[in-house]
Amino acid sequence: MPELYVGNMSKQIQQFGYRVPERQGIITQTIPIGGQVRVSPDGNRRDLSTPEIDAILSQHATYGIISVDDVDKKQNAFSGLCYSIGKAISPEKLRRAMLKKEEALSAFGQKIRQEAALAVNSQIEEQVGPLHNLEMSFEEIEPRGGYSDDTDHLAEGVRVSRQVQAGPPIPMTGRRR
Repeated sequence: MPELYVGNMSKQIQQFGYRVPERQGIITQTIPIGGQVRVSPDGNRRDLSTPEIDAILSQHATYGIISVDDVDKKQNAFSGLCYSIGKAISPEKLRRAMLKKEEALSAFGQKIRQEAALAVNSQIEEQVGPLHNLEMSFEEIEPRGGYSDDTDHLAEGVRVSRQVQAGPPIPMTGRRR
């Protein structure tokens, strides 16, 4: 019988909940940050049948769980959970997947800030008329407890201009601390 391993690529502890066919209730296993668990249908039997694995994976497919082999192929952000059938996920694959997840989230955040600048520009133009240039910026304020050494802290700007060709707004060079 095959084994199912689920790895956590996010920066938060995951509670992996699932149902197993022909068993009532939800089973929950805690997955530490950057760690993995061997999914078990109960406390005694460790291996799962193929239909049980398929059922568990189909429950989480909607939320973006992907095979660890597909992490490098995936272009968009994924849920932060990946799986491997038959063998444990290597620590190097877990590390690479966490870096990929972090890069995807950073790119997604930049895209959201650019879209927000366009939306603000449109709202202002509705009220006061056409603008030639709009610059928006933000800066992360230092928390009371201070900055963590392993965290990127952002200060970024976005410029929306009528002179620029059509396309997404051009990010201004920002500073990072």
